[in-house]
Amino acid sequence: MRAILLCSTLAVVLAAPAGSQTCKKAPPPFLPSLFPQKVGGTTLEFSSVPGGGCMGMYRPADLAKRESSPWVVMSIEVEPSETLGVSAEELRQRYVTNATKFIEVDDWPVAVTVRSIGDEFVAIRGSLKITVMVRNGDHGQASEALATPFLHLMLAKVPCG
Repeated sequence: MRAILLCSTLAVVLAAPAGSQTCKKAPPPFLPSLFPQKVGGTTLEFSSVPGGGCMGMYRPADLAKRESSPWVVMSIEVEPSETLGVSAEELRQRYVTNATKFIEVDDWPVAVTVRSIGDEFVAIRGSLKITVMVRNGDHGQASEALATPFLHLMLAKVPCG
């Protein structure tokens, strides 16, 4: 009987569509522990952000390349707003309603904004806001390709469900 109950429960969990993910606003983990040490050949340069968040930079060691090559500044902060959606579908609906451009990373919507200093990718998941800024980005596929591995690694570490 226990085996049947366990199998039934597992089948229900596995059958749930990825788009229906819901993240509770649980207490966040220790923020510096979320940053990957190395991504795509760049190493973490770490610093704190005033106000309780954290910021890490992944940039070329060569100063000349920093001016012309794309590189990443990533920040994590506790998202205090209770009005932001807690499920992937609620976020998608909010982005569609507000005509916000977004991409999907691991079935999670990530808002995309072009800024004067680069391309900004923002994921709100659980109690955290994760921002990946691609400096010297192309405002298109190359920036997205650079940001996606960072987002993938971060979303995997953020409590969800």
